[in-house]
Amino acid sequence: MEISEYANRFFDDEKPKNFFDPSLEDLYNEGKLVKIDPDKSNNEKLIRFQRNLEYDPNA
Repeated sequence: MEISEYANRFFDDEKPKNFFDPSLEDLYNEGKLVKIDPDKSNNEKLIRFQRNLEYDPNA
C-alpha cells in the first residue's frame, strides 16, 4: 500500500486503491523496483521508480 498512499498525497481527494496499477505496486513490494526520491526538477509531483540493481531473483 505504500505506493498508493504516497501517490494520494498529490491529489486533492483520495483515489481508490484500484486507481493505481497493481502490477507496479507488486513489483515494488517484491523489491524489484525502488522509488526514487523526488527532486526540484520534477516539482516533486512525479513518482519515479527504477529497477532495483540489488534484487537477486535467485536468492
